[in-house]
Amino acid sequence: MTDPDNLASKSVEDRMPEELSLAGDFPKVTHEQWEEAVLKVLNRGRPEGKELNIEQGMKRLEPTTVDGIQIEPMYRRQDAPEKLGVPGVPPFTRGTTIREGGMDAWDVRALHEDPDVAFTKKAVIADLERGVTSLWLRVGADAIKPEDIAGDLKDVLLDLAKVEVSSRDDQEAAAQALLDVYIESKIDADKLSFNLGLDPIGFAALNGGNPDLSGMAEWVKKTENYKNSRPFVVDATIYHNAGAGDVHELAWAVATGGEYGASATYMSEAATRERRGFFSSFQYVTLIGGHVLAQLTLLVMQGFLDSNQISDFGWRIAFLIGGVAAVVVFWLRRSMDESLTPEQLEAVRSGADSESGSIRELVLNYWRPLLVCFLVTIGGTIAFYTYSVNAPAIVKTAYEDHGRTGTWINLIGLIFLMVLQPIGGMISDKVGRKPVLIFFGVGGVLYTYVLITYLPQTTSVATSLTLLAIGYIILTGYTSINAIVKAELFPSHVRALGVGLGYALANSAFGGTAPLIYQAAKNGGHVPWFIAYVTVVIAVSLMVYIFVLRNKAETPLDREQGRAFLDAEVSARRA
Repeated sequence: MTDPDNLASKSVEDRMPEELSLAGDFPKVTHEQWEEAVLKVLNRGRPEGKELNIEQGMKRLEPTTVDGIQIEPMYRRQDAPEKLGVPGVPPFTRGTTIREGGMDAWDVRALHEDPDVAFTKKAVIADLERGVTSLWLRVGADAIKPEDIAGDLKDVLLDLAKVEVSSRDDQEAAAQALLDVYIESKIDADKLSFNLGLDPIGFAALNGGNPDLSGMAEWVKKTENYKNSRPFVVDATIYHNAGAGDVHELAWAVATGGEYGASATYMSEAATRERRGFFSSFQYVTLIGGHVLAQLTLLVMQGFLDSNQISDFGWRIAFLIGGVAAVVVFWLRRSMDESLTPEQLEAVRSGADSESGSIRELVLNYWRPLLVCFLVTIGGTIAFYTYSVNAPAIVKTAYEDHGRTGTWINLIGLIFLMVLQPIGGMISDKVGRKPVLIFFGVGGVLYTYVLITYLPQTTSVATSLTLLAIGYIILTGYTSINAIVKAELFPSHVRALGVGLGYALANSAFGGTAPLIYQAAKNGGHVPWFIAYVTVVIAVSLMVYIFVLRNKAETPLDREQGRAFLDAEVSARRA
């Protein structure tokens, strides 16, 4: 037995063991054992015979960023490059000094943003005791107040834990408050490490406006004695959160704009003159049918595949269906008749007509119809995305704990919207395009607030379906006839270009951005701002419907292919 008195009499050096190892009482674990343990977790709940092997399991844990960078599930010493290179030159990615391959210690950083000083102070100490090595304080109206930073960090050993602040509201106030804490600490500046989180360019991108760089020199002067600290940060997450790095939406918008003009033109020209509204409505029947097909595909996959199988290979099914549809459409397009007359086509081929389908011809001679096309579209496209994209997403969120209920509600609602399109087209063939558009405009102005405000709050299936149904009835006033309305604005030689360009510009600026703007507004707690934005845009289009469009007036399409709306005398004679 060890003599406590004798032990106490020894110096600290004498009492130290010869070798001190971390987790020395535990057996050494190999990487293969770690992989086996992970694989057991991944295969938990999978049916017999469908278990993942080690390669498949590790593949599941290898995410790829939007920029195509693959992240390994675990990095080991042998994964480190021999030389990290020079700052600013690939593959060097972090830091300010030249390094020879030695890996720096991990910086485990904890985010704190609760405005309650007592709570945050306690949480900060708890995190540090559990191994956190640095702190990140978010300062703002909905987070920590600048004047409370000192209280939050009261018990923190500032020379051991690095602290960084960030703010969406007032970066300079947050930076000054943190700097004051370090000044008051009286600790040697060389022992301190902090980041004041000043990012004027990112702040401007987040809040709008031009970056204010005028005060940067002053902040450099304020921190010149703190050699291990930084006043500024460059944060690219702002742009990623806004969609940067993902070109899919842009490509979709451009492709849709090109196809939209051609399909709208063809369906309008191919239709029987008295039924142009009815036939052109099928453009949105097919468009909404894509939404319906997507929901059906998801339901079928959920019925036959588990979540792991959907993530592993099931997601490819939707792309396969889209690929087959694209091939069919390509085959159909080969046999379609041209819109231009043989004489016009020959003039184009020979070079005698160089203006058909040209931007110059459209902008110089048909800029008024192009402007009308744009203004007609902005309210409709933002409503379409808000009602048929944002609203179903809201439903999915509201019913995320109710299995497939949200998917079924969206499917029923979209089928209802699809069925409504020919009805709206037929009504426009009777009463004219203008009354139908005004119905949409007035409804959109009045109903957007109701839909976006109350839809997230309900978990009643009947109420959710009713809210969606009313919105889709209103939306049909635009979607069912927007193709023919825009096609009737232009003569044949610039019709496809005029419709496509007007739509693409409006869709890219207002429609395609609506989901991103809604999500940003939701995250920031500013959903009423989004509602106001959508309402104002629809109201602008409504003014165009009322004061610019003329109901049943003769159009360029009428002059080419006959009047869509017959005179009362002619109608009576036919009857």
